[in-house]
Amino acid sequence: MTAVGWFANSAALTLTSGATEATVAALKNVKVTPHFETAELYGMESVLRKGVAKYQFSVDVAVEFAMWDATADIIMGGFLKGANIPAAASYTVDDTSTYRSQTATFNIVATLTDFEAASTMTLTVASVYFNDVPVDLRENEWVSRNMTGKGENFTIAYAAV
Repeated sequence: MTAVGWFANSAALTLTSGATEATVAALKNVKVTPHFETAELYGMESVLRKGVAKYQFSVDVAVEFAMWDATADIIMGGFLKGANIPAAASYTVDDTSTYRSQTATFNIVATLTDFEAASTMTLTVASVYFNDVPVDLRENEWVSRNMTGKGENFTIAYAAV
């Protein structure tokens, strides 16, 4: 495969909650940051680092979008319920003992096509949770969601079209 450019205006995002998958449209400002915590080793005999080890992997996710199916809002529904749920007509906080301490998780898949339409790049973040799901109601603007979360695992795959 040759080196190609990736233009961020060509991506599709799907979220999966349990067995329910939702495609999100009008993506804006998606950011995926995989990272490790690290421990450095120093000794009294030198000011230089002698070793470094990685641990505690996680993936920070930031997603903004302005279009979703309100009758299949698995993001808000799962967030309020605290569990992966199917689509429903309405959602509310579940304060029962079964769900009180539960957190819904989502899988996020973003697929980009290079500017020559010769290859794709697919980013997958598994088991993402969101601490909040804001709905921005700005005057004279489209309603949007700007969410940040944390994922458990990350994969990236490239393929020729």
